[in-house]
Amino acid sequence: MVSANVKRYRATSDSIS
Repeated sequence: MVSANVKRYRATSDSIS
């Protein structure tokens, strides 16, 4: 659960960057 959330957060951060 948390792992998936972190992965999604990281993907979003990269997208914003």
